Amino acid sequence: GYVVASNFNKPAHVVTRVSGSWTVQSVSSSSSSTYSSQWIGIGGFFAHDRSLIQTGTESDYSSGSAQYNAWYEMLPASETPISGFAVSPGDTISSAILYAGIAPHHTQYWNIYLNDTTQNEHFFIQVTYKSSMLSAEWIEERPEIGGKLSTLADFGTAYYGSDYTSVSRTNYATINGVNTALGSLPYESITMTTSSGALYAQPSALTSDGISFSVTYE
Repeated sequence: GYVVASNFNKPAHVVTRVSGSWTVQSVSSSSSSTYSSQWIGIGGFFAHDRSLIQTGTESDYSSGSAQYNAWYEMLPASETPISGFAVSPGDTISSAILYAGIAPHHTQYWNIYLNDTTQNEHFFIQVTYKSSMLSAEWIEERPEIGGKLSTLADFGTAYYGSDYTSVSRTNYATINGVNTALGSLPYESITMTTSSGALYAQPSALTSDGISFSVTYE
């Protein structure tokens, strides 16, 4: 996936919005259970940052069938499934997480939006959370199951951003009050590897407009 920050050497607490879109990936059948998730988030990238607020979709193969669902999560709590929100492979997902003001007890209000534009489903919740506001991410993930990294589902190639989804102003982030494309901000790409260092999932370069990318299962 990709991550942006105000500065990767000395990041400031100035990331207030992330917006993303992706195509829900299908997973192929396997003899064992496999898992994958696609999400956007704020925080959690830098080593000292224990905060992470995120929302996304999951594409798993478990108990003999493919399973697709939507969720949001605020570390250290575990993910909250979004009930009644049907997700199918090939659906277009549009999502955003944005800072909505100062909340009591030194926390913040955050708005989480997740929309399945293919099925015309819309989810919104406002939560209180203490975010570092240090980074924003667009991620293909191998989820942790029971505290251990799961086996990554073979999702083929996953597509993120408006060049693939036609959802305008995705993938964008707001840093220091300026909302702009991922590639116009200081960014790094993130490659997923196994514990032994073998390639697991590889992000493409950004599209020429600096907005979109794909991730390929290796």
